[in-house]
Amino acid sequence: PRNDTLPHLVNYIGEFASEFLRTANIQSHIDLPAHPPEQFVSAEARHNLFLVVKESLNNIARHARAGEASLQIVTDEKAMRIFITDNGRGFDCAPDNNGSAEGLRNMNQRMKEIGGEFLVESKSDSGTKISLILPWNISIKSE
Repeated sequence: PRNDTLPHLVNYIGEFASEFLRTANIQSHIDLPAHPPEQFVSAEARHNLFLVVKESLNNIARHARAGEASLQIVTDEKAMRIFITDNGRGFDCAPDNNGSAEGLRNMNQRMKEIGGEFLVESKSDSGTKISLILPWNISIKSE
């Protein structure tokens, strides 16, 4: 139960991203809220959010050819927002090779399953930005 809180999830995602990018030899910038609200986070929401973050970072390491990546988590009275950006090669439309488009579809589906949004902004030679938005009233409730 102590792992069911938003602060725990934020810290876990931040630590995972930092270690993952360090291992991939990609310079990281991690920006986490200092005091996220003490909110309960459902197991389904935690699981899906983590897997989407993990897949996003994996895509950066495998496909983006990025030298830098950032993870930012923002919380406010309405939602939690996670932004993952890189300075890699980007794309003008979802790539079809190596199952990349399937991975983006899977991430989108995971966010929909928990009532969230998944947005991708990318342009060739300009990097990629993934935005994950999870409203509080959907999968995260007050204790």
